[in-house]
Amino acid sequence: MKHTNNMNYLKKPYQIRLCRFDLDTPKMKEAMITLGLVKEDLVTNRVLNDFYHPDEAIANIRFKHYRNHMMETVNTLLAERRKVLLRNIA
Repeated sequence: MKHTNNMNYLKKPYQIRLCRFDLDTPKMKEAMITLGLVKEDLVTNRVLNDFYHPDEAIANIRFKHYRNHMMETVNTLLAERRKVLLRNIA
């Protein structure tokens, strides 16, 4: 699957599974450093089974929290990357 850093902000949590970043580009690295993120913070391919709990409702809550938090993190990273691009252009 192709990796791209030129993507729009995520609007729905299910879009997380579609994210494929190239985290090794200079601009993306700079944005990650500014935000204090490491590659492990951006694991976007987790599924409901990764949040196993005997009570299925708790597993669903954990998974929904993960998707919402990841969506917020990805959008923040994309916004910071755009700022880096603008700083480098100016």
